Amino acid sequence: MNRRSFLQVSFPTSLGLATGIGIGPQLPPSRSWTIGNNRVKIVLSEEGGGGLSAFTDLRSQRNFIAKAAPLYRFLLFQKGKDLVELSSLDATTLSVERSVAVGGEKLTLTYGRHRSLDITAVCSVLLEADSPLSKWRISVKNNTPYGIRAIQYPVVQAPLVLGDSAEDDYFAWGRFGGQLDWKPGQSLPDRREKLGLILPHDLPEQSRAEFRADGGRGASPMWGWLPDQYPGIISLQMQAYYDGTAGLYMATYDGSGNVKHFGLTRLKDGLDISIEHNYDERPGLSFDLPYDTVLGIFHGNWYAAADLYKQWAAQQSWCARKIVERDDLPAWLKEPRPTLQYECRGDYQRGRGATTFPQSDYPIGRFWPAKKVIPLTREFVSIFGTPVVVWYNGWEQIGDPCGPVDIFPPLEGEESLKAAMADLSRDGYYPFMAIWGMHWCYKRSMAGYDGWAHFEKEGRPLAAINDQGEVSRYIAGNMEKLFVQVCVGSHEAQKLYTEWFSKLMDLGAVALEFDHQVGGYPAVCYSDQHGHPPGYGPWMHQEMQEFMRGTRQMARQRNRDSILSMEGVCETWIQDMSLMLNRPYGPHGIPLFSYIYHEYIPLLGGDGRFWVSHLEAELMLQTVNFIAGNQSFLMIGSTDYDFEANPNYPIFGLLRNLFHAQRTYARPYQVLGQMLEPVELKTSKIRMDEWLPPGKEVIDPPTVDIPAVMSSVWRSPAGKIGYVLVNWTGASEEVTLGLVKKAGTTSLVTAAERKQVTVEEVKFGQVTTVVPARSILLVEQE
Repeated sequence: MNRRSFLQVSFPTSLGLATGIGIGPQLPPSRSWTIGNNRVKIVLSEEGGGGLSAFTDLRSQRNFIAKAAPLYRFLLFQKGKDLVELSSLDATTLSVERSVAVGGEKLTLTYGRHRSLDITAVCSVLLEADSPLSKWRISVKNNTPYGIRAIQYPVVQAPLVLGDSAEDDYFAWGRFGGQLDWKPGQSLPDRREKLGLILPHDLPEQSRAEFRADGGRGASPMWGWLPDQYPGIISLQMQAYYDGTAGLYMATYDGSGNVKHFGLTRLKDGLDISIEHNYDERPGLSFDLPYDTVLGIFHGNWYAAADLYKQWAAQQSWCARKIVERDDLPAWLKEPRPTLQYECRGDYQRGRGATTFPQSDYPIGRFWPAKKVIPLTREFVSIFGTPVVVWYNGWEQIGDPCGPVDIFPPLEGEESLKAAMADLSRDGYYPFMAIWGMHWCYKRSMAGYDGWAHFEKEGRPLAAINDQGEVSRYIAGNMEKLFVQVCVGSHEAQKLYTEWFSKLMDLGAVALEFDHQVGGYPAVCYSDQHGHPPGYGPWMHQEMQEFMRGTRQMARQRNRDSILSMEGVCETWIQDMSLMLNRPYGPHGIPLFSYIYHEYIPLLGGDGRFWVSHLEAELMLQTVNFIAGNQSFLMIGSTDYDFEANPNYPIFGLLRNLFHAQRTYARPYQVLGQMLEPVELKTSKIRMDEWLPPGKEVIDPPTVDIPAVMSSVWRSPAGKIGYVLVNWTGASEEVTLGLVKKAGTTSLVTAAERKQVTVEEVKFGQVTTVVPARSILLVEQE
């Protein structure tokens, strides 16, 4: 039987501001409410209007709250009005109820009207016995004409430094499939500025975190179209702030794809890592946020945090079927085979992001017209010893990226392009073509294209409208396209883009790529003409899912061997996509998405750059890509692959061995397996200069040590453990590998032989062996 205690504090509303909205006095800092178990203690303070003042790991006595803050913050929107911000400090009354049950403890906080607005809230936190995780819920009753655009809840303002030093402080989150920020409380803005990604919420000396949902206006023309939004470039709903002592785990357990924003903001007296909820912005809407926000403690690195998240994620609909169980994936995709990218316009290196966009976008004679890639492809098939997929870019009338109009007929002519694609298909090399996001491209100056008049006539009715009733204009890359977001909630827009995909199949495409819509993000829209509610809401996920499923169904009805892929990774689309483009090799990339979801969705990568200056940078890139569990995406126009200049470039030998391993003895692990936490691998390291972007060059460039042999650990569908080791260098390398298990048959497997490891070595828990140059070794434990 539950025992309950009840405490209520109330106070009157003060006079209003000039805006007409009253502000209530803050509560005196005299009370607090605590719940806890044998792992964690949670303290809510009256000083913060019921906000977190302590979230303490009892093992280490680490408090992850630097400063008491409001329990929640609201951002309200009404058309034609200024935005209004509220917090728990603005509530006129606060009641706190404690529930004690066998399963744990629960605090329920009930808030009265906020200032003069008839908005009330009920918040709760549940901490189960012996659990490291607390579960937070919020419901809002809204009797105003405002819509609730954003809720930061619970507000978490963590210390800028964990413990005595920031040297082992890390922030892990799902940005671009996994990102690890080192010393986030000290160096985050500097590192973002280095990459040209400084945004307003990164700037230091703020007193509170800005709301991230921008109403479709974008923080900047360059990057505003890619907010830290889920679904989108935020690939999963987890983040963790930790050091060598303890960590704070944060997640939302939402299986329905509701929009949220994740990330961190450096404040003058703390690091705000609150999760922002953008549930439903309809005016006057009351709602219960239909999922738990989870705060907990853990010990270890980001893998330990990911293990907590995986326990929940594995039960969600997007994990309904693993790759080995998915009959919606064609056999050729599971073989697998590498994808060769031919960029037939402008400077080839633009595809790698390693150069500014060309001033003029003429065809590249080596790859244009398309019939020229047929003999090249046959040569690469011979070199690599594997069938391939052919990604052909730049065929459009105005080059790429572009669309959805003024792209047909292809620059070389429709019949010519169709004939080339048909020849590739007859050879068994499936053509791969892309559309460039739900973006209406209105200008590509380097191709002589200005389509603003066309946009005004046909595109504006389909465009995503921002909260000011206008279209926001954006820039992709270095002026590679100027565009306006298209609203996925417009069924006319969905029809247009599905028809575009169908036209790609008319040209001969078998593999279809939804590019530039990174992570499948849905753009917010405030139009009253598209049939969806205005602003952020569940419709965004629902409409994007309808579009993806409809497009994929169309493609599979036309050709059972067809696939639909997208740029970026995001958990909610796993069962709706055939393939995802995954790049865990960026400056701060970690294989977080791969660690949680590799066995559910095929992943493709390798088209970017490895951030070192070295003749064998491409070998390192493809090695990292391989051990992350990706299929290979090769930039064939790069000089690394110019067999006419040198048929013995080292990349050819390495890739031939990689592809053989991937299609044979390493396939149950690297293609179909579940990624496990890595083990210790002792190998030599090679020091080299970092690659620095233009404008960041220095006399003495920073250096980085790259291991000669790289590795990853997997569990096969049959339950075996496989350690995949890749030596990218030109010399044999002796290594010592730690083992997960100290018993069972253990074998060393290469393309040439299988050799059993001695029982003594296995019992000792490590194997010492030699990995030959440019080769792949599998250590297999049954």
